[in-house]
Amino acid sequence: MDDTSKPNPQNSAVPAGSPNTQRPAGGETLARAAQGAHAAVDATVGKVAPVIDGVHDKIESAKGAANAAKDTIANGKQAIQSRVDEVGEWISAARDAVRTHPLAALAAAIVVGAAYNSLTSKKR
Repeated sequence: MDDTSKPNPQNSAVPAGSPNTQRPAGGETLARAAQGAHAAVDATVGKVAPVIDGVHDKIESAKGAANAAKDTIANGKQAIQSRVDEVGEWISAARDAVRTHPLAALAAAIVVGAAYNSLTSKKR
């Protein structure tokens, strides 16, 4: 087979007005498709970016609130622990006082009981 029997696209004539003359070349079509894709991505990014920024701001705000709550809880826990320790000291001191002076503790208990009775009983 010689080269003259093969069709040569450069030598083949396309009649004017045929569909092949109106189609852009492959590179031009690819460039337009890429340009359209870039435009679509840019438009999507333009719409999504403010939403992402808003979410980021809300996350940062929530982090700040969580840290503030954590600090408040830590301070509250410390205050409660301080009160528990204080009450424990009072109980220990009361036990020591009862062991040291049992009759005085008994007399104090009777006086407190009588006062409570007189305050809570109905007078007839």
